[in-house]
Amino acid sequence: MRHRTILVLAASGVLAACAHETPPSTAGMAWTLTHTDSEGAKLAYGLPQSDLVLLMLVCRPRSGQVQVSMTAPAGAGGALEMASQGRRTRLQGRVTPGMSPEAVYVEATAGASEAALEGFARTGDLVVSEGGRRAALPARGAERAAVGRFLAACRAT
Repeated sequence: MRHRTILVLAASGVLAACAHETPPSTAGMAWTLTHTDSEGAKLAYGLPQSDLVLLMLVCRPRSGQVQVSMTAPAGAGGALEMASQGRRTRLQGRVTPGMSPEAVYVEATAGASEAALEGFARTGDLVVSEGGRRAALPARGAERAAVGRFLAACRAT
């Protein structure tokens, strides 16, 4: 599952955007929920029907855990923050090489009931940060319902 997540995150446009101090452009990006028996539930923020993904959340049903994966510029320290409506979750992730020398992947594990994820499910608002770079990744309409279904599937109870 980890290798597929990494491959999906390998889109060069996002990697190049994240390598700069300015936040990556999220124009045209949306949340997409998928589920397979072999990989579990996946909630990805990126360009629909492409491999251009900025943030990926993956879980096994009822595991209580969410794998958070995002791209970052080379030299990233691995500390991620997710925030929603004043609720913050800080995660210390591991940094792995990216598909280009300018970028890496930051991966961390969060509890499915973390404060920021609960806020995200309730409001549809999510901001992710790493090393001073921030990106707002809002979920609206049907996307917001997909966030709720994803987290409900991930929770242990």
